[in-house]
Amino acid sequence: MMVDRETFVQVAPWLAIAGNALLTPPLQAGVQSAAIFDACLWEELAACEDAEVANAADKLAKYLDGREEAAAASREAQTGVCVLDARDGASNLDDRVQRASVEFAHLFVGPPKPAVAPWETFYCQQGCAVGFGEATHQMRAALRDNGLELAQAGRQYEDHMGIELLLASELCRRAGESEDWGADARRVPSAASEGADANTQNALSAAQHAVDFVRTRPLSWMPALREAVERESPNGFYAPLLQLTQALLELVA
Repeated sequence: MMVDRETFVQVAPWLAIAGNALLTPPLQAGVQSAAIFDACLWEELAACEDAEVANAADKLAKYLDGREEAAAASREAQTGVCVLDARDGASNLDDRVQRASVEFAHLFVGPPKPAVAPWETFYCQQGCAVGFGEATHQMRAALRDNGLELAQAGRQYEDHMGIELLLASELCRRAGESEDWGADARRVPSAASEGADANTQNALSAAQHAVDFVRTRPLSWMPALREAVERESPNGFYAPLLQLTQALLELVA
């Protein structure tokens, strides 16, 4: 697959936004929370040339600005069937943050335990009943190998989807901002080109590293996480957020 430099640059900040949204309860996110629950933020991606990204971003924006709630009310009036409960949609920022906070706690915190496990171990290690497994060790090593560490180590397992998205974001940023790209290396193949100069090879290596990580880590279990969230909270904020995040990951995979 061919991935261009600009794609890495464009995808990186959105993966960071998604990663932080999955790690931080909305009521604790402060200014960041106000941004991610503003439909205007996501409307930029709704104009993306990639149809999957555009459709997912439009769905998220509609949820946040109340259009989905209005459409559901119209369908209910026509059919007599309620398809959206009282938690869905929101008319102002405070309501959106409060509702997402309740949803976040239900999905990823509990009590008594998360309705949806946000750790890779649960999806790749059969029969796992705890949140610490081989994927945790592998992510811990990946962070260390890339010169990174958690700001609050010990508060969260390293194979949390939010942490994997933050690492994916950083690797995409490094790939896109590498100064070693040559004028003829605007597009990056999935393996380094034979005969390329040393600088171009370095850029290709950084790009391949990002692609490999996205494929083997977050994208490998994002569909399973999405399915679990959509089953548990089909009309909330996190289902369309994960749909959009998967579409963004697929751009660099």
